[in-house]
Amino acid sequence: MTAPVTDDVDAKVRDQMVGLVGDARMAEFESMLLRRLDGLGDLAPCGRGDPDALAELHKAVSESGMLGFARLSGALRALEHAAKAGADPSEALIGARTAVAGVRAVMAGRP
Repeated sequence: MTAPVTDDVDAKVRDQMVGLVGDARMAEFESMLLRRLDGLGDLAPCGRGDPDALAELHKAVSESGMLGFARLSGALRALEHAAKAGADPSEALIGARTAVAGVRAVMAGRP
């Protein structure tokens, strides 16, 4: 399954991952990421620095990067850093929510 070309997907990383694990396993990994994102909800607890939410956020940073969702990974990482630094998370929350929506749209468009 060749990755679509969008700002949300690093096609090279995604295609390498599919080459390693196959389409079926990649679909499982993507489903796991979506479930994790569902569990994070609107990301507000992450912005407030909730330790449990930040632990899940950190996992989503890693998973999304591994799956080729570089924009999502970077946006979630920015939120994680803002929260840990005690900075205003407003911009990071907007970026993360936008990136989550982009990845959901990409995944919804797949067969």
